[in-house]
Amino acid sequence: MLVCGSGAGAVAVSERRDFTAAIAFEIGSTNLVVELGIILALLMGWQFTAAEFVGGPLMIIVLALLLRLFVRSRLIDAAREQADRGLAGSMEGHAAMDMSVGGEGSFWRRLFSGRALTSVSHVFVMEWAAILRDLIVGLLIAGAIAAWVPETFWQHFFLTDHPVWSALWGPIVGPLRVSDL
Repeated sequence: MLVCGSGAGAVAVSERRDFTAAIAFEIGSTNLVVELGIILALLMGWQFTAAEFVGGPLMIIVLALLLRLFVRSRLIDAAREQADRGLAGSMEGHAAMDMSVGGEGSFWRRLFSGRALTSVSHVFVMEWAAILRDLIVGLLIAGAIAAWVPETFWQHFFLTDHPVWSALWGPIVGPLRVSDL
């Protein structure tokens, strides 16, 4: 069953909007953030900023095509049924929790109160719960690749003697190269 772990996905599923377009846009649009462009320009140069803003729309198009190819309508229908029943996904249970700390007293008194510390601890645990599965699986995959794929494979795969090929192919498979860890 498809579990919507994103706000756009949940809206797309529950309001009968195009799930594929919503998810592709949500993932790809993270590259279209102005603040990211400013940081990239300051730290890495205008070329990286341009690549980020060109890559965002391209990523949206590629993801939309891939999702249309691989995500079947029965999977989206199952997610719609889940949304219609009001069932939360594996990471959406905390969305209804109120983490604000109101009440009497100054800001500093409320900040260091028992309720505030409890609220901070809940947020901390929820954030770790949100990434823990991905972190463990990612480290296992990265370790397996580092252990089982020889360094010479990566040298041939990236064609280190052909800089144009490396520039085009590298960003696609670069995250898979973990032997430097």
